[in-house]
Amino acid sequence: MSITARDSHLGINSMMGYIDFNRNLYYCRRCEEGFAPFDKELDVNDEHRITKNLTETVCDLAQRMSSFKEAEEVLHKYLNIKASHSTIQKISEKVGRRLYEKEKSEAEETYENQHQAIGDIPDHEKRGRIYIEADGSMVLIRGKGWKEIKLGMVFKDETVLNRKRKRHIITEKDYVVSLGSAEEFKKMLLNAAIKNGYGRAKEVIILGDGAKWIWNAADELFPDATFILDYYHFEEHVYECANIIYPEYELARRRWAKVIIDGFMDNKIAETIENIRPEEYTDLIVKEEVKRLKTYLENNHDKMKYKEYISKGYFIGSGAIESGHKH
Repeated sequence: MSITARDSHLGINSMMGYIDFNRNLYYCRRCEEGFAPFDKELDVNDEHRITKNLTETVCDLAQRMSSFKEAEEVLHKYLNIKASHSTIQKISEKVGRRLYEKEKSEAEETYENQHQAIGDIPDHEKRGRIYIEADGSMVLIRGKGWKEIKLGMVFKDETVLNRKRKRHIITEKDYVVSLGSAEEFKKMLLNAAIKNGYGRAKEVIILGDGAKWIWNAADELFPDATFILDYYHFEEHVYECANIIYPEYELARRRWAKVIIDGFMDNKIAETIENIRPEEYTDLIVKEEVKRLKTYLENNHDKMKYKEYISKGYFIGSGAIESGHKH
């Protein structure tokens, strides 16, 4: 192998600003390729000529700021580093794609070998409780229209602060997100769950809004879990129906909804569903809405034992995943 070395100029952007220096560049005449060991020491991005630390900072700002333009302004203001918003976008999207592909690959490996990944721990050795939440939301993507983004979140019960207050705090949580299929998403969710103790936790709680793709994935991946229909989605469905029945009478709406909600909270689930009678309404729109609500409750009744869940200290609302979507 014939290798020659020579000094070569390099200008890079770093956390200390722009750096201009010479370093050794080695060139192989046989393969006609060159390499600079010092570049690898600095972990320099070949395309954009920036260091690894600056790449991480750029990506962090890109996701935290409201726009790439704002990230450009903050980077210049606080670090005196000039990088155009288009460069910041290219860097962050490239890194994002690479991380996403890595996460998908890890999830695929875990899914194919899930029994090995989960292990076989005896029940008496299992400890703690983990929550797994999932939800879908429509987002507008430039050039592609509206797409459903699937978001999952996993956290341990021990990481919850102020748990008895309405606004509790989850100090550690793992998110997974996908614009792909439910099949792809479920593998990523399983991978996150195992990382956070699935297989080692004594209790596993699944919270969802009633979407079939969530329950189908959970049925397959977490058959030993307790499934809970998000209480606030349940309450919202009841009030939406009440608004159709009594559009002009608020007191009547509240009374009608309260009977159903209280029935479920008192664990009188079968009786409450039986007392919802679509056939008693003559208006076709109202009849269809009441029928739709009854079907929703029938399909999810086994996941709505709220009195029991509360007595065990379980969360019954998926507000955390809703907040994740908004963020």
